Amino acid sequence: MMHLTGLGRVVMLFTTLLMVACGGGSHSGNGNTQGMATVRVGLGTAVPRQALTGTPSELAGVTAVSLSVSAADMTTVSTALPLDGSTVTLNIPAGLNRVFTVSAYNASNTLTHSGTTTVAQLVAGVQTSVSITLNTVIPDTTPPAVLSTTPANSATGVATGATIRVVFSEAMNAATINNTNLTVTAPGAVSGGVSYDVASKSVLFTPAAALPAGTVISVGLAAAISDVAGNALSGAPYSFSFTTAAATPTDTTPRRSLQSVP
Repeated sequence: MMHLTGLGRVVMLFTTLLMVACGGGSHSGNGNTQGMATVRVGLGTAVPRQALTGTPSELAGVTAVSLSVSAADMTTVSTALPLDGSTVTLNIPAGLNRVFTVSAYNASNTLTHSGTTTVAQLVAGVQTSVSITLNTVIPDTTPPAVLSTTPANSATGVATGATIRVVFSEAMNAATINNTNLTVTAPGAVSGGVSYDVASKSVLFTPAAALPAGTVISVGLAAAISDVAGNALSGAPYSFSFTTAAATPTDTTPRRSLQSVP
């Protein structure tokens, strides 16, 4: 996952955003706001390539800057910011705790700098200034690993109705987790649904039907599975297996009818 370095590695030419909020709406004394705020935002100073000094290898390659504004009670608003210092105008719902996030990318669309600040109260019709400092992002080069599996590797007596879960060490790229990159065989292919849970960083495979009894089930994870930074799964292709419980024997004892003797 990404980590940020200290502020000293970013030149001030690239750190200041100016915002002015205005427009219709109302504001009550209890801190609630209504209406829309018209926000004019841009890089506070033009960013000519020759002005990016101090850390040329990190800053001179910036080719795009984006801004997003988010909050729990609004849909995220995003836009690209011109590098020439000109501004863009956004309509943002007035309200509390508006989070402004700025991200800078190089020509390979790799995130190189990031910064965020929270406007506690964005009020329609009231002028506000916001300053955001961009911090250097250290690229994530650590491959994700499998932390645990359910069932565990080499487990026996597993119920035929079991689901299969794999927990990863970090956030994964959900687009790489599918039926192509996660396979289940018994020994033929087992059909089922694959889903990724962001909160638990885990993938769940739900068989379409009960697994065959008394059978070794093999699970494979392809090298195409990656984390959000694009790092391939450590040790991939990764595999584990378990054995389902044997089928309950069918009672074949002939039934006898009992007759009462008068």
